[in-house]
Amino acid sequence: MDNSSSPITKIEDYNTLRGKIKKFTDDLVEQAEDPAKVTEKVLNVVQADKPKFRNIVGKGTSTLLTLQHFAYGILEKNVLKQLNKV
Repeated sequence: MDNSSSPITKIEDYNTLRGKIKKFTDDLVEQAEDPAKVTEKVLNVVQADKPKFRNIVGKGTSTLLTLQHFAYGILEKNVLKQLNKV
């Protein structure tokens, strides 16, 4: 028995949403900052004597984390709005 989380067949009802999410994430990847910033941050954390627990990299990331923690409903609404623009 296989306990993988991926379904054997995809549910057709989700094809439209699946396409929107793919387009949305492809656009995010194209607009993403240089991965060298993440590499630099990881290197700094590894070399630090007492690294911080949370190390944020990228513009808007701290805002995203704050919304996720304190206002998940607002975050979800905005993500769905962005998906519907695609």
